[in-house]
Amino acid sequence: MANVKYDAVIDMMWDQWSKGFNTLLEGSKNFEEWTLKALSGQKQFVEKAMEQVEQTDEQWQQELQEVQAQTVENIRKTAGESVAQSYDQWMQRVNEAMVKMKQLSSEQQKAGYNFIKQAQEQYEASVQQFVNEHHKLRIEMQSASENYMDQLKSFQKTFLQSIEPYTLAK
Repeated sequence: MANVKYDAVIDMMWDQWSKGFNTLLEGSKNFEEWTLKALSGQKQFVEKAMEQVEQTDEQWQQELQEVQAQTVENIRKTAGESVAQSYDQWMQRVNEAMVKMKQLSSEQQKAGYNFIKQAQEQYEASVQQFVNEHHKLRIEMQSASENYMDQLKSFQKTFLQSIEPYTLAK
């Protein structure tokens, strides 16, 4: 009969098990990384959305002022100075009212943004805590698994060595 290398068989079996388990742990590690990356992307999205709202508002104000200036100039050329001044005074009053409405809207918008930002930060802190705990658990599981596997391998080798004198195949 062939000489059976029990130690090599045991090592190979547990090494394969260890590789499979480490593959699962690597997937768990990837989950942690993807989660943190998704959080970062979400945070950037909220920030960019608010920046775009502010930029749009500024651009709208600029374009409105340009249109008003052109309109006053066109009225001045066609209807005269007094009509242009009347229109300009009327538009200044309309602008004052619009500025006040915009301030109210802006305050609500900023409050909404702050609420979203705070909710995002709280959500991020919660997920970060979950990921940290998950990371600790993964490391602990890996360490415990390696220790358990080493103990099993040692036990199996010792057991096989103790019964080897009684085996038929040598």
